[in-house]
Amino acid sequence: MSVTVQWDNVEKTIIYQTFDGRWTWPDFHAVWDEVTTMAKGIDHPIDFIVDMRRSHLIPDQVFRQMRRVARIGLNVIVGANTFVQTFWSLFCRIYGDAARTFKVDFATTPEEAREIIAKNRPAPDSAETA
Repeated sequence: MSVTVQWDNVEKTIIYQTFDGRWTWPDFHAVWDEVTTMAKGIDHPIDFIVDMRRSHLIPDQVFRQMRRVARIGLNVIVGANTFVQTFWSLFCRIYGDAARTFKVDFATTPEEAREIIAKNRPAPDSAETA
């Protein structure tokens, strides 16, 4: 399969998705079913690192597909080329507030993605740490 998924940390707060070569929406949806299973029983936000460094193309109908994906946490896309970044900007302009429900940022490496997630993660409640 051209899309894979795994936990990125033992705390199960980040899921790491890898898109490799050509992939299809059925590939993506099969992995998304796996993500749904992974997230069962998790009671905290889950962020995503989406590694597209080895992805060649995004399949057709991306606007329709994006609306079908659950909106969970921050998505940091690693290795997004100019096309993907321009696409995201266009998506936000077309869908406005609806697009802003998807929290997306871009990074050049997985390490940078983890730093972005750490900076954007809310601080624990003082009640939880007491």
